[in-house]
Amino acid sequence: MKSRFIISILILSISCSQKSDLEIDTKELIRNIDRYHLDTLAISGKVIVEFENVALYLDDIDEPEKALWLNSTDKNFDYQSLKNKEVIIRGVIDKNDKGHLNQFLGSIEIIEVIEK
Repeated sequence: MKSRFIISILILSISCSQKSDLEIDTKELIRNIDRYHLDTLAISGKVIVEFENVALYLDDIDEPEKALWLNSTDKNFDYQSLKNKEVIIRGVIDKNDKGHLNQFLGSIEIIEVIEK
């Protein structure tokens, strides 16, 4: 009985220590991107698809430093289908990949797109 209790506590502590997807406020991400580096987050914003500008804008569409460059491992990912749409993107944040000319806040490796 005692050993079952100890095993249950160990399993519970391991499962609670693993990171899960977070949905955070966009302003929090802008202020503290270092805190979320390599975390899987759900972030809302507007997708802009233009020449050398494929990003999820979190705040003002005129400020790329407040936007996340969009990446996908799927070479056939259709960025155009998201153009000018308000979406929630679930993906992995990378503070070091700042997109074209390093002008963006960071990047998000797309796992899933949820249209609003």
